[in-house]
Amino acid sequence: MPLRVQVDDRTSHELTTFEIYLVRLLEDIREDQMARPRNPDPVIAALFAKLPTPGAVWPASERKAWMAAVTAALGLLYQNEPQEPNNEGG
Repeated sequence: MPLRVQVDDRTSHELTTFEIYLVRLLEDIREDQMARPRNPDPVIAALFAKLPTPGAVWPASERKAWMAAVTAALGLLYQNEPQEPNNEGG
């Protein structure tokens, strides 16, 4: 069942799998931060500071640009998989 969000009175948006992943990731981060507050990475903090207030108009093109920026920042901060030790002998 697709997940839809209401953008405004006349527009709704069906979330992509990636957007759903981001929403869940953000929920996990929020829960984690509430459990143990810490200083977030400045890049991530700056991106979240750019979010409009809930209920505000936020055009899809701007949402996509914001999510691309978050994706790029996460790619710089975190590894996709654990690094394998380099076994090249010498």
